[in-house]
Amino acid sequence: MDFTLSPTAEAFRLRFRDWLELSLPPEWRSYAMHRESFDEVVRVRREWGKLLHAGGWAGPSWPTSHGGLGLGIDEMTAYTEELVRYGAPEPMNANAIGILAPTILKFGTVEQQQRHLPPMLSHQVSWCQGFSEPEAGSDLAGLAARAEHDPEAGVYRITGQKLWTSRAQYADWCYILVRTEADSRRHTGISMLLMRMDQPGVEVRPLRSIAGSLEFNELFLDGAIAEERDLIGNPGDGWKLATFALSNERGTRMVERALKFQKEQSTGQHDLLQHLEKRDQRPGVVPDALAQAHIDARVVAAMTHRMLALTSEGAELGVLPSMSKLVWSEGYQRFLSSLMHAFGADGLTQTPPYDAWQDRLLRGRAATIYGGTSEVQRNIIAKSLGLPSSAAR
Repeated sequence: MDFTLSPTAEAFRLRFRDWLELSLPPEWRSYAMHRESFDEVVRVRREWGKLLHAGGWAGPSWPTSHGGLGLGIDEMTAYTEELVRYGAPEPMNANAIGILAPTILKFGTVEQQQRHLPPMLSHQVSWCQGFSEPEAGSDLAGLAARAEHDPEAGVYRITGQKLWTSRAQYADWCYILVRTEADSRRHTGISMLLMRMDQPGVEVRPLRSIAGSLEFNELFLDGAIAEERDLIGNPGDGWKLATFALSNERGTRMVERALKFQKEQSTGQHDLLQHLEKRDQRPGVVPDALAQAHIDARVVAAMTHRMLALTSEGAELGVLPSMSKLVWSEGYQRFLSSLMHAFGADGLTQTPPYDAWQDRLLRGRAATIYGGTSEVQRNIIAKSLGLPSSAAR
């Protein structure tokens, strides 16, 4: 299999690199933001999203008819590689642009596409995701939030609670999964709605994460309204839509995660060798676990390339996204833990580069949870092999 990018993609890379060099402020690059307040991180992410849009570089995989770049697999790879190379921050609406927008493009109405996609891409409107709940995190099919249809008013009235709702306190809209059929269970009777955040019946309570930020939130809903026209697809289509949306997260976002893993693994080894030299220890001595991280990073990269190749051929990815998510998340956590262990007591100081690695270590604890837990991924893989799930044992 040939992973060499096409001449067209390489020419695209150079144009995008030139623009990044001129337009991405140096202070926004290469993880500098972990030392900022979360309000400042959000401001930078929103401004970066606006800059990408103004420069004509937003929505890389979106069709040009909706303001995107319409990039093919080769060009998307070059695009992502350059963003990682420059340490660009994640745009505020990255989740919505990469997960919700493809869902609206595939299942939404023309009116929904025209009304929601342009302000999403331009970052005039910010979005959050309302999927997880206190009793339905890794088991999303167990969600309990409900929406009662009021046809006379032309609305759905939503009641329930959501949890781990990232950046909800800054969001204008939320795409949310709720039960719209009374007494429905598991995968049936679930619908996806688009809901305004600034309205009565919506309460956001920030949660302080292990890393010290207020990124996550509890979301309490008591009669909050979503209009009928903001139902995506048909009533009861929610599980199908969620599966499609999450497949985008596990598939296309793995390119970025794989590239960042490789970059951080290389940077971490460099920082460790400098650390050992300062302590008059033998430079070049790398713990076995960090050597394994080097292997893990390249395995994830190879799996990602395989997904890109299959996608370009129009082939089904099968369980490959789950396999790559599992290898990446568990390998990434092992790498961070091993690196901090190798730093020893010095790794607990609030001085560069140790503070950045501490921050990554703490944030990395969620890697085996978001986008589907490791248990979920193993169950998906087991099912594809005809094996029983963990719940059946």
